[in-house]
Amino acid sequence: MLNIKIFIIMKTKQETANLTLAQKCAALNQELQVGYYVFSSGVVSKDKNADSQISGVIIWKNSDESAEPGSRALMITLDRVKKAWSNLHRDFGGTNEVDGKANTQAILQSANKQGLQAPAAIYCNEYAERGVSAGEGFLPSKEQLLQAAKNYDCINSALTNAGVPGLYGIYVSSTEYNKDREWEVRLENRSSHVYAKSYGGDYVRCFVAL
Repeated sequence: MLNIKIFIIMKTKQETANLTLAQKCAALNQELQVGYYVFSSGVVSKDKNADSQISGVIIWKNSDESAEPGSRALMITLDRVKKAWSNLHRDFGGTNEVDGKANTQAILQSANKQGLQAPAAIYCNEYAERGVSAGEGFLPSKEQLLQAAKNYDCINSALTNAGVPGLYGIYVSSTEYNKDREWEVRLENRSSHVYAKSYGGDYVRCFVAL
């Protein structure tokens, strides 16, 4: 009997490990709200101590309660780095102002085809920290960053309370303006502007769709 219980527990853990963060969150049938913490287990709570490992903070919630996993909410990750958009000024096809996931995939495909570097998009796509698996993260679009800016105080407070850097600063988006420039957002001012793609002095923080 003991061996059977151990087998069931191990099988359950293995099945859970194969789920995306969005699937884990959906499986627990819980409330999603802007400013809530998302844990690597899929638990979502306003309490930073609700579980052991925080993956990120919710920055947007879909008003459609019947939305499928992957379109129910957006999460910002805890880690931030400074990365350039690209090493050369070229068209990459990341022109979507709303869908950062689509932009990220377009940028990566174009970079691979042209033999170019896309440090910001690569970082987000390969991000595998704090319970987020590689391929789940993406470089947010201009409008997704502006959405975070709308809820700046709430999200910034949640991040700093978790002991990580807040939202302050200029963030790189996945949305191209032209071959030379991309859109960036200064979150505390809720303002956007364009800047050179090759500049590597602004922040990158990847988003995850829940």
